[in-house]
Amino acid sequence: GLALGKVSDMLKLYRRFAGSAEFASAMLSAVSEFKQCALTPADLRAAAEKLPDGELREKIYEMSVIMGAYEALIGASYLDAQDDLTRLYEILQTHDYFAGKSVYMDAFKGFTAQQFKIVSLILRDAENVTVSLAADGLAEGGDFGLFANVRKTAAKLIRLAKDAGAGVGAPTVLAPGKRYRPPALKALELGFFAPDFSPYEGAAPEAAVGTAATPYDEIELAAREIRRLLREERYRCREIAVIARDIAPYRGMIESVFPKYKIPFYLDARRPVDTQPLMRCVLAAMDAALSNYDSDSIFEYLKTGAAGFETQEISELENYCFVWKIGGERWLSCRYRFAVSRMNRQAIF
Repeated sequence: GLALGKVSDMLKLYRRFAGSAEFASAMLSAVSEFKQCALTPADLRAAAEKLPDGELREKIYEMSVIMGAYEALIGASYLDAQDDLTRLYEILQTHDYFAGKSVYMDAFKGFTAQQFKIVSLILRDAENVTVSLAADGLAEGGDFGLFANVRKTAAKLIRLAKDAGAGVGAPTVLAPGKRYRPPALKALELGFFAPDFSPYEGAAPEAAVGTAATPYDEIELAAREIRRLLREERYRCREIAVIARDIAPYRGMIESVFPKYKIPFYLDARRPVDTQPLMRCVLAAMDAALSNYDSDSIFEYLKTGAAGFETQEISELENYCFVWKIGGERWLSCRYRFAVSRMNRQAIF
């Protein structure tokens, strides 16, 4: 917003949007993408100058102006985390950190332009570089195959290695994985995303397809099948997993349905660290100290479950404080120690 305000007089197409929060958010996303592509305001300006007069040229030029103002504003007081790789690239240009080292890169499907610049320096300096990519081979397979982007990444890595004067070894194709032992599941894996496939003719007891009208019905269907496996097939709970592309929308339904079917479960999902009892306890204690012992902060601290107080004790203390209007520095007053000590607590802090 501040960057847009500073350059609004220089804008023609985007001037009327300069005060819009939505436009500011869109420009932040564009700046982030430009940085991932290793583009600077000067690069955008140079690209605009090569275009014929028109709306596209003006848009790119004004984006360069906005990005330049944003970088000037941020650079005056902060370091933008999106520039970390750019700064690293500048340092590595004059530093031989990777000299004589063996470097392994795994779990990448591709690289951003920023990352490719770092990789080019690693290829230049390192003794050995090994990159693992998930593909069924590196031979050209068109632009729309399942592994097309991975093959393009491999081709660019090979070009960078040759530009750096490094030799390129023959690719090693790892043996087929052992993930799917049943032939039906293996056939499903190989053909699920394949543009052309041959129908699997054998029996497939390991695979089944179900339909459900709502997400809740999906969880009900999964729960009934789990109960059947536990009861009839003698499976153990630890041998069963429920997997979804995005588990978050199902979380509340799982927590509601599975207990109904008496299915014990562990839900593997990321949770913000500040929602954990111990961290909430620490943060609430700090809030209480910073707020001069505000009662809300104190009771938030007590109710985390990590302060050593029972629920009944907290309720009695909360009622007592409400009646006698205890708050702030009055928490430290000796007049109230007798009342608190009657609950077998000499002091809270």
